[in-house]
Amino acid sequence: MLVAAYPDSVSSKRFGRDGLTPLLAAVRRHAAPQTINALLVANPEQAFVATRAKTNLPLHEAIEQNAPVKVIKLILNTNPEAAVLPNRFHHTPLHLAIKSMSCIDVFKLLLEIAPQVARKTYSRVKSPLEMAAEEFIKAPTVTHASELVGPSGASWERFLLILRAAYMDLMGSKKDGDMNVDPSREWHVLHAAVSFNVPKKLLQTILLLYPHQISQVDSLGRTPLSIAADSGMEWENGLSTLFDAFPDAIWETDASTGLHVFMSAAKRKQNRLHSKPLSQLNTVYELLLAGPVMR
Repeated sequence: MLVAAYPDSVSSKRFGRDGLTPLLAAVRRHAAPQTINALLVANPEQAFVATRAKTNLPLHEAIEQNAPVKVIKLILNTNPEAAVLPNRFHHTPLHLAIKSMSCIDVFKLLLEIAPQVARKTYSRVKSPLEMAAEEFIKAPTVTHASELVGPSGASWERFLLILRAAYMDLMGSKKDGDMNVDPSREWHVLHAAVSFNVPKKLLQTILLLYPHQISQVDSLGRTPLSIAADSGMEWENGLSTLFDAFPDAIWETDASTGLHVFMSAAKRKQNRLHSKPLSQLNTVYELLLAGPVMR
């Protein structure tokens, strides 16, 4: 009734004293989904307008306010591009979902529309994958799947969703010779985790939960040890853990490059010489000691 009586009130250029459009004000004040829908139907352009201070778009605001999934879905359906946009503080909706500990359905919505955001950094802000990993390792160490309940279980589920999205996006951008890698193939948690050089504590948890994956190969025929070396993982930060779990992997060559594990680590070192060169040199040295005679 109010929209019908005052149609200009839902103009996307109309801000209240608080610098909010009607849609932003409704989201901030936890309005019902029916109210959000009425405002979007009256003027969908509101979904594209940030606060007067250019802080948040309606999608950012809805996630920060822990709005119901129905509200977030309504805004996303109207402005799906917002899923990849950072706010003034360089946080995307996915970053904010992690900070707000949103329900798992919100993560599914965001990752379905913009899976590429999972592994991207903005300005000095860490990627959502890094943030999710750090959030999980803050909790007590998990030694068995039965311990993944309550907050720990929710944190683990969020991390897995983001890890899978990041890994599929990464593999979809790789090539095996002249043939594109099929990202829809079965994925392994361990292989995905070492592709992004996750913290050692998280790596140890994954090995406890998925011990069989240490000897398996990914869709490119690579072992976790080979992937980790190519990704820049250092010996003391996780590579030694992978080697101890499956020493025979030291003899395997990278199926995509033909390089031994120490060669992959050395190649990576040349690209990152400015960052801890002694640690990276030690990584190559330890790998050579582990397999001094190449078959």
